[in-house]
Amino acid sequence: MCARPAIIRMGRTSSRLRRLVLCYCRSVDPLSEAQIQILRRHLLKKGAEINTKLTELLNGQRVNVDALLGHVKPGESPIERLRRFLTLVDGRIQAIRAGSYGRCATCGDGLPFPALEQLPWLDTCSSCAEISAR
Repeated sequence: MCARPAIIRMGRTSSRLRRLVLCYCRSVDPLSEAQIQILRRHLLKKGAEINTKLTELLNGQRVNVDALLGHVKPGESPIERLRRFLTLVDGRIQAIRAGSYGRCATCGDGLPFPALEQLPWLDTCSSCAEISAR
């Protein structure tokens, strides 16, 4: 269980104070070795797919990256987008090697396996993501 208390709604607060208000994170069982291996395969497959698309783009071929990736930063080129996403996927593979994969980068609580199955590059729990989006 995350040792952080629930958010208390206090009306308008400064963003600094909001960052200091800690989130509630539900308890999640640690990932099993089998689950980590499944997610590692997903990450490697996605990384290979991104690498292929990036290579095609760098070779001057026309590639549709919209279906491959989600969030787009304004003014970001497809090559920048693919490199950013490849770095994200590689970071999650490095986290598996380091033994820190499956934990929220902000609060350290476990991330649920079903969420990681959908987005294996996920690194923030929903509570912390909600707080940072404010």
